[in-house]
Amino acid sequence: MPLCLLSIHVDDTVVDVVLPAARPVAGLLPDVVALAGAPASYDPVRWRLLRMSGDPLDGDMTLAQSGVRDGDALLLVSDVPRMPRRLPWDSALAVTTQAPAPVGRVGVAHGAVIVAVLALCWAGSAADPGWGHVAVAAVLALGATYRSLTGRGTAMHLAAVTGWAAVGYLAVPVGAVSGNLMVAFAASGTTAALLLRWCGTSPALVAAASFSALTAIASAVATVWPYSGATAGAVLATASLGVLGLSGRLAVLAAGPVPGVRGHTLLDGLVAGSSAGVAVGAAVAALTTPDGRTLALACVLAVVLVLRSRVHVDPIRVAALSIGGLVCATTGLMVTVTAFPEAASWAAALVAAVGLAGTTTRDVSPVVARCVDGIDYVAIAAVIPTACWVGGLYAAARGWHLS
Repeated sequence: MPLCLLSIHVDDTVVDVVLPAARPVAGLLPDVVALAGAPASYDPVRWRLLRMSGDPLDGDMTLAQSGVRDGDALLLVSDVPRMPRRLPWDSALAVTTQAPAPVGRVGVAHGAVIVAVLALCWAGSAADPGWGHVAVAAVLALGATYRSLTGRGTAMHLAAVTGWAAVGYLAVPVGAVSGNLMVAFAASGTTAALLLRWCGTSPALVAAASFSALTAIASAVATVWPYSGATAGAVLATASLGVLGLSGRLAVLAAGPVPGVRGHTLLDGLVAGSSAGVAVGAAVAALTTPDGRTLALACVLAVVLVLRSRVHVDPIRVAALSIGGLVCATTGLMVTVTAFPEAASWAAALVAAVGLAGTTTRDVSPVVARCVDGIDYVAIAAVIPTACWVGGLYAAARGWHLS
């Protein structure tokens, strides 16, 4: 019987063996495993011989039939066989089994937590909530956090962030709302940062962390230096717009020299969070003081956000900027209806025309593109003067006297 001299490589060990070339490879494997001194295993293990290129040898063929000759080197590898999977006999069952898991239950759970949290905050705003409300909110937050840590997805992450925001809001005694909001958004931002550490980078968590940080800072300033709701909204919107302009640099700085997926995820979250901050700031300013100043601020911010969506390609960023601009435009329309009802029809027609113009898919001419760029630059330059007007800085400056 012809023999074949081979070198068998197992992990870091090399064994030279002489094997009959006319026997099937499957019949040689037990002796090869014993000669190679492979580690014992209590689990079922399947051994295979591979060429150096990684191609496996057929167990039913002999070494000669497989083209193995004297002096060849082979790899001895093992893998655990997969457990047999039960195949459904019903075609409908097979289709439903392979379908993605429904997200309705997670969405319902998220909605239930949000409704419960809002009810607790509402009850706590009316009177001294006591520690009972805080304990219930803490239990809800702990449950949502546990579910989010066990891989329940973005909905549970946001539910946990909202739950801890409620705990922070209710933990502060009834008084100035700015103090409650400061603690609430500080708690939600901390929760989002911890979930980012434990569960990985997620655009929703980055957006929640950035929005919470901006709102907590604005609330802290309002706590130390009390001012009107319009001023608070203008400060929040201006700070959020500044973060939006620096979002690209912040994402690169936070991601570091790693593959671009994490950088894009951070950028998505920063753009979404800062856009939400701009929209909320415009809404707070307009709803607390519905007059011409807040109307001008809402319109300027709407133009900035809508035109900023042109420079992004990612659908998450485009959607966040577009929705933020729509919220600002809707806020401006509400102020117009409240403070200037005679101009409501013209304002509604203008908002609808801008919305329809944004859905066009035709390529614009270079002249139109440059005009749009000019409008974008003018709107950005008008944000800070308009915010100072809303905040009453010009009125305060009239009373200043040099001494």
